[in-house]
Amino acid sequence: MFDNLEPYKERIPTFLEAVEVHKLVKRGFPNSQIAGLFQTNQGRISEIRTGKRHAGSKTKAFG
Repeated sequence: MFDNLEPYKERIPTFLEAVEVHKLVKRGFPNSQIAGLFQTNQGRISEIRTGKRHAGSKTKAFG
């Protein structure tokens, strides 16, 4: 039954996805919903929001 089951592997959003994350944040989406959309965890979304990951994506989003 579980022969073809793959282990969970977290996705890390790309730079262009990080730009979209900033746009969703501005629209009022919570981290949990954004994380679900990009199949990642809330920690990666938080890193994008604070600039620890994909620095410059916020400037690109609203630049």
